[in-house]
Amino acid sequence: MEVEMPQYLPVEWVDRDDIKPNDWNPNSMSDAKREGLKQSIEDNGWTQPIVVHADKQYIIDGEQRWAVAAELDDPDLTPVDLPADYVPVFGITVDDDHARLATVQHNRARGTISVESAEDFLSELRELDVLDTASERLTFN
Repeated sequence: MEVEMPQYLPVEWVDRDDIKPNDWNPNSMSDAKREGLKQSIEDNGWTQPIVVHADKQYIIDGEQRWAVAAELDDPDLTPVDLPADYVPVFGITVDDDHARLATVQHNRARGTISVESAEDFLSELRELDVLDTASERLTFN
């Protein structure tokens, strides 16, 4: 049986200032972990792009990588023809509700979710009447 592979958008390099964090991310990272992330990027390069909404350019996943990028000034971390303040992004086109779910799905895979922020997020999903669907997708059951 032959399986058709999905098509993926290419990773693009953009100026860090051209993308912005979303206002619902419940993820947090300790200073020690953030320093470890920075060191990892310095030592290994960009091994994970920042996932952004392709049209609106807000971050869906990778806000911590985006934040650390402000402290990096190494031209060896970007392609030779780009400035050091560029970051790799992978753009996806989804509606804003799906983007919110994707943020939490990515966060649950790593990092720590702030209980207070998560409660606000879940309350908002309840108001949008999508909490049941979200609970199944996020495996909160």
